[in-house]
Amino acid sequence: MSSQPRRILALSDPHGEVGKLLWALGKALEMERFDFLVLPGDFGNVGLIRMLGLWLREHGVTGLGVYGNHEERYVLRGLKYGSFSVLTFGKIVKVHDTYVLGIPGVRGTRKWYHWSDQEVLSLADPDVDIGWIIAHEMPYGLADICGRGFRCGQRSLRILLEKLRPRLYIGGHLHGPPQVALYGGSLIVKSGTLSNKFSEDLWLSYIDIQSLKTHHYQCNQVKDSCVEYSVEVERVG
Repeated sequence: MSSQPRRILALSDPHGEVGKLLWALGKALEMERFDFLVLPGDFGNVGLIRMLGLWLREHGVTGLGVYGNHEERYVLRGLKYGSFSVLTFGKIVKVHDTYVLGIPGVRGTRKWYHWSDQEVLSLADPDVDIGWIIAHEMPYGLADICGRGFRCGQRSLRILLEKLRPRLYIGGHLHGPPQVALYGGSLIVKSGTLSNKFSEDLWLSYIDIQSLKTHHYQCNQVKDSCVEYSVEVERVG
């Protein structure tokens, strides 16, 4: 990945809805130009990743993602189709002059198990400076508000973020609108979800790499419409 991205589009959790995803990408490109896509998990199936990668290649866009907790087993090995790559746990790749760390999946529970707190904390001493983290889950207390106002992030991810101090952390997993936090020198973005059982709406978030400013839209495929969406930035510490 040789060229430096200028503008990221972030969205998450398509859950196999290929048509909706491709519609959203087309709308996003109509509204504001972007040259890099981050999609942090819950693709739903390999076919969606294949179609996504081909679409990105056709439109001159590169993309990275991590797998979530609703995936076919083939996705867990890491995949590359067209211009889109899915990172495995602890994988570090270089995007121009920026090192990107992938943390896919979710913390171990009785239903799912992808990593433990100890495994996440083992990533705290890499050989390079990490500029971005792409993860499925969010760090505790940072852009991680879920149902009834609870905090649903993971404490080990918060500790890791504090140790690595990346400029950018992009996650997903928590369904609903995007959330944004600033913590020290890090911008933390919880991507808005594409597949949403509570509504037909989806959300698109643009991130300017230089300024770390964000701009968001709320979209509806049925109405073929997108409107600007305001997100209050949570400033922590």
